[in-house]
Amino acid sequence: MPLGIKNIFSAKKKAAELRLEIERHIKMEKLKDDFINTVSHELRTPLSITKEAVSLVLEKVQGDINEPQTEILTIAKNNIERLARIINGLLDVSKIESGKIELRKEDVEFQPLIREVVRSFDAKAREKGIEWRLSLPERTIVAYADEDKLAQIFINLIDNAVKFTSTGFIEIRAGEKDGQLECSIRDSGIGIAADDLPKIFDRFTQFGRKDGPGEKGTGLGLSIVKGLVEIHGGEIRVESAAGKGTDVTFALPLLSFEERLQEYLAGMIQEAADRKGVFSLIAFSVRETAGLWIRSPEKTEAAMKELEQALRKSLRRRADTVMRNQGRFYLILPETKKSDAPFVLERMKENLKLAADGNAFLRDGLTLEAEILSYPEDAVELGKRLAGRI
Repeated sequence: MPLGIKNIFSAKKKAAELRLEIERHIKMEKLKDDFINTVSHELRTPLSITKEAVSLVLEKVQGDINEPQTEILTIAKNNIERLARIINGLLDVSKIESGKIELRKEDVEFQPLIREVVRSFDAKAREKGIEWRLSLPERTIVAYADEDKLAQIFINLIDNAVKFTSTGFIEIRAGEKDGQLECSIRDSGIGIAADDLPKIFDRFTQFGRKDGPGEKGTGLGLSIVKGLVEIHGGEIRVESAAGKGTDVTFALPLLSFEERLQEYLAGMIQEAADRKGVFSLIAFSVRETAGLWIRSPEKTEAAMKELEQALRKSLRRRADTVMRNQGRFYLILPETKKSDAPFVLERMKENLKLAADGNAFLRDGLTLEAEILSYPEDAVELGKRLAGRI
């Protein structure tokens, strides 16, 4: 056989073997994900029932129990809760790795979210004598993110800091840097050895944990945090040394309002196209905005924020979203048909009018201009919005 033909056959054979290997890998990954999801879902219900039963006995609903019984049942309850955390963590990791996790991005004020999470750890920190050090800018920072997922990032990172800091401090810093929102959680805890740092985001990995009593985790927290940061388009890094504490820093992209709206609309169009679904976009403009800004920028911003809250409270579906750019409001309504959108528009106008009437700064009333764009009927016009003509 000529050398050229032999090489062609060899290349084809290698390509076929590579394709089979890729297909086998994909199949194994699917089997793994299916197994994790099935086992996790099947375990959650009996675990919840068992935990509730143990709690009822501990609360002496069925009668008194003695001290040794209380101790044994408390250990059982703690281990049930730990197993539940492992299951929930596995589900989170599986969703992140398979790309099936769903984000509901919106404008989230960073500082109040951080303070709320810190408050939830106050009791644990006080028990250990840990000092909180918050270094947050006075000017409100707004992140375009899924609020629940962003809270989950902070909860996992602060939980780790509290868990592995026996005394000293936890410092939380946030600010804008190089076009990104950067946040750092630094502690004076046990730290991580240099050899272990490359494995810090691996599943079921914990460093510095000793056998016996003490804080126990699942080893999934940082893996989940890394996944959540990255699906938001961000990045994360860890600096640490054994006995010298740990500094975890993550950064998220800061997008302009136009970029955020375009990203959201692009996602809605893609989702509707994939599912052969519908959605509507209602845009409100307050005609008097320019004059109000001249009168008082601070009062105008507060009034617009009040109107935004009125719109949010009026939404009836969890997936419905409000976005605002100064005096222009955008309501994105999944599963709302073009024929139904005008009814939503009238209800929203009425709610805005009531909110404006109750605001002394807006006592002269508002003139609202509105437009409705629906998918698929107005797909071309929505495409123009994506091209930048917001």
